[in-house]
Amino acid sequence: MKVHICLVSNQLLANYIPIKMDKPDAVCVISTQSMIKNGMTKRFIEMLQDENIPYTLYENMPSTQMPQIYDYAIEISDSIQKKYSDADLVLNITGGTKLMSQGFAEVMTGDAELIYTDTQHNQLEYLTKNSKKPAKPLSSVLDINGYLKAYGANYKHSASDNVEWQRLILQRKALTKYFAQNASSLASLIGSINYIATEALSSDGKKLLKPTQYLNSSPKGKWREALQKMVESGVIEWNGDTEIHFIKLEYTRYLAGIWLEEYVYHIGKDEHPDDIASSVKISWEHSQKTHNELDVVIVHNNRMLIIECKTTRFGNYQQKDSDILYKINSLGDDLKGLYGELWLVSAREPTEDMKDRAKDRRINIIEPKELKNLRPKIREWMRK
Repeated sequence: MKVHICLVSNQLLANYIPIKMDKPDAVCVISTQSMIKNGMTKRFIEMLQDENIPYTLYENMPSTQMPQIYDYAIEISDSIQKKYSDADLVLNITGGTKLMSQGFAEVMTGDAELIYTDTQHNQLEYLTKNSKKPAKPLSSVLDINGYLKAYGANYKHSASDNVEWQRLILQRKALTKYFAQNASSLASLIGSINYIATEALSSDGKKLLKPTQYLNSSPKGKWREALQKMVESGVIEWNGDTEIHFIKLEYTRYLAGIWLEEYVYHIGKDEHPDDIASSVKISWEHSQKTHNELDVVIVHNNRMLIIECKTTRFGNYQQKDSDILYKINSLGDDLKGLYGELWLVSAREPTEDMKDRAKDRRINIIEPKELKNLRPKIREWMRK
């Protein structure tokens, strides 16, 4: 029998990843009152319940005053050893405050194996005194649902869960890649198609109200080539001049910007990450009525990449541009953890001001000219 002893902190994955790697028979959850009040303890317990792992909660752990911490650690250690007298005990000292982990480590040295989850270097360290056991690489054990759960979000569903959606995006994959790989030279057409497709839709995007729309001028050269590819793919009807007829709601929404999400999803999925999803709907632990959507989410090697996709033109409204970055930044801070990343993938050229703001917020912008090189960028992130 194996029992993990975990000190609850704001970074739950440091406790959760070793549990997923080496599923124990039980977990001793040690918590301060502050962790109970802020909901971290409840969240951690729910994660254990999702894994069907029995647990025992030990409350009222002091976070300051070393003599009190020692006394508490001695009391809890004795209780655990009596309850699990025949078990192998594993103390994870990654959580809690430094004083808490030090107190428990000193009290339980010799009675438990001490581990430390070094997520920065992707390895599990063994700290038991006189132990020469080498560090162990962290196994890739997290999916999107488990990762979100650790940060207080609930995975509701995603477009990519749907078999019909998967069939549709494969059907137009060639057109999607054509748009992305020619995004720089087709920038003005992408903007025009985005605009008239949006005009064809209802304000909530759920109905096709005005299927016939018009370009400002008769298309030539690269524009004609692109429009012909759209016709061949069956997403529009075109009279060869300025009149565009949108055929179906799904195709219109695709041309209004969804194609970029599909491109990112295709490229990411082709690299075989641990988990990937598109148009991810989430709710929040403390507000089930509040919902958000994440364009593309990838989890690999226990890290999350959140990607926002935009085909609209930047620079016309500075406040709108700022709102886009604010949304990415606020959601990312809540969800990505210490070592996750935020990307904004854009089919239109971002302004210099946006680039500066994004850099300040540690948001990586993938510009139109970089779309054709998205695969090596995702591959590089996955190797981290």
